[in-house]
Amino acid sequence: MSPKKSSISHKKKRKQSIDYLYYASVTTIFILVIFSYMLLSLETKKKSQLITCEISLPSIDINQERTINSAPTIPSPMRDHTSPQVSLQPKISDMNTKNITTTSPKEHNPKTPLQVSDGCKLAIILDDIATPSQMRELQKIPLEITPSIFPPSELSSTSHLLAKNSHAMVHLPLESKNRQMNTMQGTLFVRDSPQDIYNRIKELRTLFPYAKYINNHTGGVFTADKNAMSTLYSALMKYEFIFVDSLTSKDTYVPHLANKHQHRYLARDVFLDNVRQKDAIRNQLKKAVKIAKKHGVAIAIGHPYPETFAVLRESNSIFEGVEVVYIDRLYGGEW
Repeated sequence: MSPKKSSISHKKKRKQSIDYLYYASVTTIFILVIFSYMLLSLETKKKSQLITCEISLPSIDINQERTINSAPTIPSPMRDHTSPQVSLQPKISDMNTKNITTTSPKEHNPKTPLQVSDGCKLAIILDDIATPSQMRELQKIPLEITPSIFPPSELSSTSHLLAKNSHAMVHLPLESKNRQMNTMQGTLFVRDSPQDIYNRIKELRTLFPYAKYINNHTGGVFTADKNAMSTLYSALMKYEFIFVDSLTSKDTYVPHLANKHQHRYLARDVFLDNVRQKDAIRNQLKKAVKIAKKHGVAIAIGHPYPETFAVLRESNSIFEGVEVVYIDRLYGGEW
């Protein structure tokens, strides 16, 4: 082959190689663009399925707080009992009770964004559970209702045995502004020493080995006291309880502690049965559902009254668009 023909053949092969590389590059880029577009579409679809809700502090309506001044005229199961009580707690006055906070919880609990992928949730807690008959009535309700059970007391020495599963929580009596509400055995007072408070929570962990959550019975004085509540909160953390603030005081110090420890502040949004009439309870349920739809979650608290049981059994239509869940399903059992 002549040198001239060899040169032409070499140039031809070189051009073919360049053309091949060009088309291969274009094809690769095209495939990458298509693949990136598919990934972007999939990610967008996933995000569109999430409902982004903003969780804010429950608004505190003083008229809705379950204090002695706004409580129903018909006695609760606890008030029906007139047996004498002996306090389990020593009256040791080494707790400073003078520094009672008056700061609103709203100042220390900024809105926390939360993504709820499976709809809005409402947790309904029934406080003051102490007897098997109350638990049987609760179990007739076709909803996930969380029982909050009194520790053993003059009401029942075996109430803790009702907490047979992890959905039950503990209903801890704390010092109230009204002395008549402070007669229950095992009530914690702001004057109790830190050791007394720790011992009480240790005892509750033994009595309720599966419980994750604990909320306050009364407690308008205790939850507003910085020192006492700080000690209790630390004890709850040590023994792995999560605190739900029943919000019996507008001056509660719990939001400050939740913020300090970078915990989610869990608190009652609505009391269902301050007025023990079925229509009033239904209206409070509707209010709780409205809050859940607006913010993604809500917590309502009721009591083992016949009227409350009846309304909860009959009101499935009220919960349209909201899932009623146990408290431990609200945030996955975490702070």
